[in-house]
Amino acid sequence: MQINELLLKNFGKFHDRQINLEEGINLIHGENESGKSTIHTFIKGMLFGIERGRGRAAQNDTFSIYEPWDNPNYYSGTLKFASGGKHFRIERNFDKYSKKAELVCIEDGEVLSVEDGDLRMLLGEMNVDRYENTVSMSQRNAQMGESMAMELKNYATNYYTSGNGEIDLNGALEQLKGRKKVLENEIRMEMSRKQQKREKLEQEVSFIWRDVHHLEEELDRVEEELEYRAGKEEEKRKERQLEGEHGKGVMDEIRPEKWRIHPMEILIFALVIVAAVIILSRPWNYLVAIVLFLAFGLYVWNRMKVGKKQVKTEPEIILEEITQEEEKVPIEKLRWEKAHITEELKEKTIQYDNLGEQLAELEADTTDTAHTFHKEAYEAEIRSIIDFVKKLGEKYGKMIPVVVAGGIYTHEDVLRQLELGADGVQVATRFVTTEECDAPEAYKQAYIQAKQEDIVITKSPVGMPGRAIRNAFLKQVEAERKPPKHCYQCLERCDRAKIPYCITDALVQAAEGHLDQALLFCGSNAYRAERIETVQEVMDDLVFGI
Repeated sequence: MQINELLLKNFGKFHDRQINLEEGINLIHGENESGKSTIHTFIKGMLFGIERGRGRAAQNDTFSIYEPWDNPNYYSGTLKFASGGKHFRIERNFDKYSKKAELVCIEDGEVLSVEDGDLRMLLGEMNVDRYENTVSMSQRNAQMGESMAMELKNYATNYYTSGNGEIDLNGALEQLKGRKKVLENEIRMEMSRKQQKREKLEQEVSFIWRDVHHLEEELDRVEEELEYRAGKEEEKRKERQLEGEHGKGVMDEIRPEKWRIHPMEILIFALVIVAAVIILSRPWNYLVAIVLFLAFGLYVWNRMKVGKKQVKTEPEIILEEITQEEEKVPIEKLRWEKAHITEELKEKTIQYDNLGEQLAELEADTTDTAHTFHKEAYEAEIRSIIDFVKKLGEKYGKMIPVVVAGGIYTHEDVLRQLELGADGVQVATRFVTTEECDAPEAYKQAYIQAKQEDIVITKSPVGMPGRAIRNAFLKQVEAERKPPKHCYQCLERCDRAKIPYCITDALVQAAEGHLDQALLFCGSNAYRAERIETVQEVMDDLVFGI
């Protein structure tokens, strides 16, 4: 390791003081009280931190001695060094309220963790005691410390044990322990990152599924509209075809569309009547004229009846207005809309399938609970939630309780959640197999008879995962689809034509005790139930452990 640059941003008497160090020996000299000890302490503090003492000891500890003169609330610095062929930058803030340390690789920008031991590895597993007794012996502390004496003792032990003083057995053991701790931290971080990625993917899957369902509804609407418009066009075509086959009368051809009776029709009938009166002899001429007049009157009445505007009911008027509005949309636009929706639906479906494959790779929604559940990552997530809620409560001056649910079955489980900081717990599965529970006896016995391998994760008709006991019903669903006989309209996003089964029917069957046709939801610990208990017995066990 080689230190390249010091930047005392605010440390002791120095403010924004930069010191560049060259390869080899660097000599820093000056008068008394010029800041040599401050620089020496700064290097140690940047590498190993500076802890503030407690009580009276805090008045004269290193933290207090080297607090910035100008602004004690801004207590920080930067150190650049080289290790393993790479250059790194560590920045520390020593202030008690905003204490932090950031370690970054300058070449690739990778952020490392000081808390997880990355800095110690870069320093060759050197701790503060070794540092003070070897490479950093101060004028005031040149005597041998206890740690140095212990190292010499280890050297002698190693020499007499292995014949080689270079082999540090105790040191190797300590390094292995340190490495184990680092690896455990890395595993926890990886599990946490994996969990975050899984939750993000599950959220994206939920959003994509809603988009797919919405597009399917839009596509059905457009297809129905196109089918309706096609039917109307077919009716008009047939009407035109019939008109072409039978033709129109002569008067129909010459009569203006807005006219019910043409003036020529009136003139012709009048001339016929006059001619009958003149040509025929009395009294036949009058009789024929009267008959012709009546016939003409009947003709006029029929023409007026056919042309009369029909009075329409209000529903007919509304339907006609809707039809007219719908027909204003060109059929070509509807066809374009159908093609556009179909293409978008295809893309969303592919995206949905890809996200499902990614979730499968992350072992989401798997039946192998023992393999996928990581206790340390789970508890770390609970702690982070509790810390976040606590900060929110402090910010808004409210007490926000955190209640943990899921997998809590024993007194030890309850105590563990309380130790993590939870304000309470929620227990469900444990109370199913109680005398007071109103579930059917057959349902309770299913819990008692179930084995651990019988509890699987299944998906509801709308795609949401849940644990259930694998019974005859689930086996049937896995083999073939069970279309619902009746739709209860209980779920907005339920597609009757595609769902594997009706969840309402399955839950009703469970409530009635028909297990072979039922969906038996349960918790991960349902198999641990051995007998029917009372609520008092369960509470005594959960609260007191008896």
